[in-house]
Amino acid sequence: MNNRELASLFTELADIMEIAGENHFKIRSYRKAAANIVQLQQNVSEMSADEIIDIPGVGKAISEKIMTAIETGSFAALDKWRATGFKSLTPLLLAEGLTPRILSRLLGGLRVDNFDDLRIAVDKGQLRKLDKIDAKVKDSVANYISKAR
Repeated sequence: MNNRELASLFTELADIMEIAGENHFKIRSYRKAAANIVQLQQNVSEMSADEIIDIPGVGKAISEKIMTAIETGSFAALDKWRATGFKSLTPLLLAEGLTPRILSRLLGGLRVDNFDDLRIAVDKGQLRKLDKIDAKVKDSVANYISKAR
């Protein structure tokens, strides 16, 4: 597993957690670790446990996740979050102007937590009724959902 692949696991975890409205401090730490892993000159899979824990933004918990990911291709926290309905929403991040934080607000406003429920809400016109979400973002989400059918 190369650094970019490893970093993408932490970015994926941060995205899912942010969509779910989880603790922003944890999310920020996963994003910071991902950014620092990508910038490393040495491949993390060739580093010792002591070298991994010395990566800026990587503490004991994240270093353990890194070592597990190197061995298995994933780690328990990511697998747990992938099993949620929030994972089904990550493709929406391809919609123009949509970030995990905006998607989280959108989901909270619609009271949905998976793609199918979001599709139903869009079909019922509930998306248009949301305040505090930009009209362009609403259109982008609706267009993405209509193309995903």
